[in-house]
Amino acid sequence: MAALAYGIGIFFGMRWQKDWIISFQARTVELQGEWITLSAMMLIFMAGFMNGFLTDTLPELTKSALFLVFFTVFTCVPAGQFLARAITTLRSSR
Repeated sequence: MAALAYGIGIFFGMRWQKDWIISFQARTVELQGEWITLSAMMLIFMAGFMNGFLTDTLPELTKSALFLVFFTVFTCVPAGQFLARAITTLRSSR
C-alpha cells in the first residue's frame, strides 16, 4: 500500500514539478512559488500530530487496519511528491 501511495505522489509530483522549474545556474535551481509543496509539508506534519494525539486518546483506533491504511496513504502521497521534486530537479539540471 505504501509503495502505491508513493507511486501516486511521484507520478503527480513529476508532472507538476516540470512547470515550477524556472532556471539553473551552476549548482543553484530557481523554482517558482506554488502552494502544493507547503500543503504537502503541512499534511505530513498534521498527520504526525494526529497520530500522536490519537495514540494517546484512542489507542484501539490507531491499531485498526483501516486507520493504518488511511494514515499510510495520507503520509506517503505527499512524501512521494517531495521525492518527485528531487528526481525532476536532478534530471532537469543535466
